[in-house]
Amino acid sequence: MSPLPQRAFFVSPSVRESGGVDYLGLRQANLELMDQFMPGINNGTQWIRPYSVMCWAVWIFNQHSQTYSGELSAGQRFQRFREKIEVLFGWSHQLVGDGAYMAGNGQYSPPGKGPFPLDFKAWHRGPSWFDAVQYGPSFKPDTGLGLAWPQPDGTYGVTEAGEALARALDKGLRTLALYPWLICVEDLQGSVEQAGAVHMKWGRNWPTRQEAQIFRDEFYPPAGTAKNPRASHRECSINLIRATLQVLGSETSLPVLRRAMALLPLSDFPAEQVAGLAPTQALWRVLQLRQAQRLAFESLFGWMELHIAQGLHSSEALRDRLLSLDCIPLRAESSVQAVLEHYRALSPQAANLLEAGLQVAELDLFERIDHLQEYIDNHDEQAAGEALQLLFLVAAITQDLSACPRHSAYLDQGGQARLSLQYWARSLQRKQQISLAELVLNLIENNLLSQHFGIAAMRMTEAKPRLRISLEDQGLVSLLSGTDKAWQPRLTEDRLYSTLALMTESRLLQCRQCDETNTRLYQRADP
Repeated sequence: MSPLPQRAFFVSPSVRESGGVDYLGLRQANLELMDQFMPGINNGTQWIRPYSVMCWAVWIFNQHSQTYSGELSAGQRFQRFREKIEVLFGWSHQLVGDGAYMAGNGQYSPPGKGPFPLDFKAWHRGPSWFDAVQYGPSFKPDTGLGLAWPQPDGTYGVTEAGEALARALDKGLRTLALYPWLICVEDLQGSVEQAGAVHMKWGRNWPTRQEAQIFRDEFYPPAGTAKNPRASHRECSINLIRATLQVLGSETSLPVLRRAMALLPLSDFPAEQVAGLAPTQALWRVLQLRQAQRLAFESLFGWMELHIAQGLHSSEALRDRLLSLDCIPLRAESSVQAVLEHYRALSPQAANLLEAGLQVAELDLFERIDHLQEYIDNHDEQAAGEALQLLFLVAAITQDLSACPRHSAYLDQGGQARLSLQYWARSLQRKQQISLAELVLNLIENNLLSQHFGIAAMRMTEAKPRLRISLEDQGLVSLLSGTDKAWQPRLTEDRLYSTLALMTESRLLQCRQCDETNTRLYQRADP
């Protein structure tokens, strides 16, 4: 076994690092690209109604909390009231079987027949809508849509738009006989009957036309009215979605739309739109390329974990196993340059390598991603061979796009520490004369093992060790409890689904469910 690189701790810590399953430390670069493309929302913000209810809770509390004379601080009292509203909102949807994919749907009622205390502890509930992993960042002016802002005392204030959303929802809620109980900051218990009654006026799927209009003006501001650069970026991204649907000309599924947004040449769009769409399409292309690269690296790491657990204790043994897979055109004796040239040779002369995927299946980034994910889901070892091919295709496309300033501006997102697209492509360029066998050994030792050791060391705590592989006297040793614990990554959501959901509720799109294919189909709607 060749000596492992003496750079195991080269990964720089990030001030915005996300937790969770990220054993190679690649996720943050993807999140940053997503946030540039569609700022102000995340993959969980799929409905307008929670925004309205959050604004309403803040607005009501600020109106009805002034007469309190007890010992609790304003922040503590607001927490109690918003927990009442959040638990009640979730409970009211659970009662009609409509809580799927909604924050807090894992909550369950205390024992007994009620009335029940409406607080997170009693309902075994974790994150709040106001937390960073939920709607919190999307709620605020600096990171989101500008509906409310946190105050030093632990409460919130609503912006003009936030108050408008609150008032629009309040029109329906105040028709309820139980409205005085609902707005009472001190009455923190509720019954099944109360939860059932309130659902009819705040169901998540039924925002009023007024709510939709208020939300849309913040989510997709009219041309020339964006309040900050983040709103402008969001406007440009929604324009790309709408323009792509216009070019496609018919109802379109999400996967087809995602692919078309990246692969359609700018010449397919109306000439007057090209200048505005070009920078946004470049960002989307880089994001999708990074998604493919990350899935490929992570699937190779999972494959490596499995084979170490099964008894391969050296990087040479792992390399030989990988190169024994049926992954033509990759041959052990081929040079790196020859492999890259194989992909370039497949491209029609007139097209760039990414757009050539519209005509050549082997160059279709999205088809290759689908194949890889299918192999992973089926526990098929060919996933490793497909991942290796995908990494070469990603590098070839990256080299092609780097000549364009619009694309090159994003290609180094994450830098060397997070194996950026640019870093990976340049790494292959420097090694183009070595053999594939040499490159795969370098990939295993540098981009997988050393990368993991560095990330694990940086994030390790006594309570939660992160290391999954160890280097012992006998070589590489698995620290997993079984081979079934080897990582099986999935492609990360890229905010497109949540964007389309909010665009549909904002009446920017029309959407219908196709029962035959069990898919949602989207088309433009005039606002």
